[in-house]
Amino acid sequence: MPEAKEGELLVRTKLISLEAANRAWMQGATYRSAVEAGTAMAGGPVSEVIEAKAPGFAKGDLVFTDTGWQDYAAVQAKGAQKLPKMEPLSHLLSVYGIAGLMAYFGLLEVGKPKAGDTVVVSAAAGSASMPLSTTRRSPPARSR
Repeated sequence: MPEAKEGELLVRTKLISLEAANRAWMQGATYRSAVEAGTAMAGGPVSEVIEAKAPGFAKGDLVFTDTGWQDYAAVQAKGAQKLPKMEPLSHLLSVYGIAGLMAYFGLLEVGKPKAGDTVVVSAAAGSASMPLSTTRRSPPARSR
């Protein structure tokens, strides 16, 4: 098992999602490096802090980090995002996770729909389609 050094957290994976991007990462570089043979599959799990050697974190905190698919990892605390405790934990990977953030900011910060605009949500949006279809209700746009 890895050991946390000063400024790091020892975390244990609680929940991780399987994404369509995993296949792409095995085939080559995308917005991140390709996954090399013999290394952990890339991915950001919801993890529990087992040991904290950094201020602002305590044993039992839930965090989102880019540890890949592994049970335990020692990670830099500055790269960990503290998460609220909630049930079900799966909401932290969907609605409040990467798909939810992509849907929210993609629609509201990039798309910026205005009153009278029509928002079309396709199933091709993948894991972002569900949170996107609920986020589109926030601006005064019609949906199809």
